[in-house]
Amino acid sequence: MSIETYILAGSYVLTYEDKGSDYLFTPSNFQSVACTDKVVALNWDEIANATGYNVYKNGVKVNVAPITTAFYVATGLTPETEYSFTVTSVNATKESAHSQEIWEYTSPAIPAIGDIPGVPFKETNKATMTGTTNYGHVYYVDLTKGQEVTFSVSSTRSAWFALALFKPGTATTLDMSGLAAHSFDQDVENKLSYTVEETGRYYLELSTWENAGTYTLTATGIDFGQSELSPYLIDGEYLYGLPSDKLSYQDFIKAITVPAGNQVKVLNKKGVEMTSGTIGTGCVVQYFKNGTLSSQYTVILYGDIDGDGTINVLDMVEVKKHCLKIKYLTGAALKAGNVDRDINGKVNAIDAVILKKDILNLAPIKQGE
Repeated sequence: MSIETYILAGSYVLTYEDKGSDYLFTPSNFQSVACTDKVVALNWDEIANATGYNVYKNGVKVNVAPITTAFYVATGLTPETEYSFTVTSVNATKESAHSQEIWEYTSPAIPAIGDIPGVPFKETNKATMTGTTNYGHVYYVDLTKGQEVTFSVSSTRSAWFALALFKPGTATTLDMSGLAAHSFDQDVENKLSYTVEETGRYYLELSTWENAGTYTLTATGIDFGQSELSPYLIDGEYLYGLPSDKLSYQDFIKAITVPAGNQVKVLNKKGVEMTSGTIGTGCVVQYFKNGTLSSQYTVILYGDIDGDGTINVLDMVEVKKHCLKIKYLTGAALKAGNVDRDINGKVNAIDAVILKKDILNLAPIKQGE
């Protein structure tokens, strides 16, 4: 590095600093791109002659080995807590100065929906209560607008209980006031009927007080996911539950058994009927009964954001663009990017971490229930 000073006409002084080709610049545009109750995702511009980067949280380096990408997700944070972050660039012999410090305040804790969230509701579910007070035995079920459903609760013991049905993110909530804090007798069924107001995924929660026992929650008028396209699963307008990525058209069709006279067709993302190729996000599966289109569903392969049927780094690029607000995901791509399937349907840094683990063959993305 050299510094040269030139005296120009008058009283002006020009100073030129040549940092040299071996100078290690500090990463610029350091910013937080996502923040939840326990996670902060960070991003910065790459430095050409750096071999990696160090991230500091509250002044302490968080990584053991240098980070090789200009992206880092800080996990395991405490809700409602302020954290400071800086980043440096490194190579084999030196470390740059610290970047501008940024601060993030994590959001309040996101409450878990019950003690067993994400359990699909089947035709009969039993939860054995081991204590006198038991909250949050939660199931989810996909319901369609206009659908008539009836929920029933029975028990081997008398107890007080509350039953709630709700659809996250909307005002569509069934309080079941007719059952809330209601005392029911042994082996006596308590029923409540409901006409679904909005299509989507609903959560059903049963809580009890005073007596331990086995409580059976049943329902009538619900399609429990065993569709004509089994073994694949249905969620509203979407079909999911593919065994893996790189699933050929032939293997996809072979798994479906249809009655005589019925037929399944698959259209690619351009709407052209497939006879070969790979099944990916955005394909449309059509089910025909006696020559008439009965239903159709858009395929979701979680992690396959670009729809080529393969989960790879190209999908990570799409997720990163979304998180950086460069190019937002929409439709089937947005649903496929929500690989943790959280109830808000958003794609964020947590999804990026899960996707990266799949790409690195550390942990496959869960495709079914």
